[in-house]
Amino acid sequence: MIAISALYAAIFGLAMTVLSVSVALGRDKYKVGYGDGDEPRLRRLIRIHGNFAEYVPLALVLLLVLELTGVEPVFLHGLGLTLVVARIVHVIGLIGEQDVVPARAGGSGLTNLVIGVAALGILRQLFS
Repeated sequence: MIAISALYAAIFGLAMTVLSVSVALGRDKYKVGYGDGDEPRLRRLIRIHGNFAEYVPLALVLLLVLELTGVEPVFLHGLGLTLVVARIVHVIGLIGEQDVVPARAGGSGLTNLVIGVAALGILRQLFS
């Protein structure tokens, strides 16, 4: 059973649903069917959703592969929880009228850290 990566896949699946609905509601509010209609708020919602879609799937695949290689559960949870925090912080950095640069940078940095550490963990499992 791949219970740990399944848990994080479910959490991030729900998060993606929330982000998708927020974009749909923004499109309805600003009457924009395609693109961002030059609306800064809608542009932010679209980018939050897009950034999530760009990074989280790879992170989840890496978590799954790590789990399949038999890595310690505490390591998987450490990466998974760090990714949850990273994505929340990233949204905080972008959701307001202006960027909260430290939050945005922190969320991005933590996301990249999770991806990098997971990739290195897989290589370690393969070559040790």
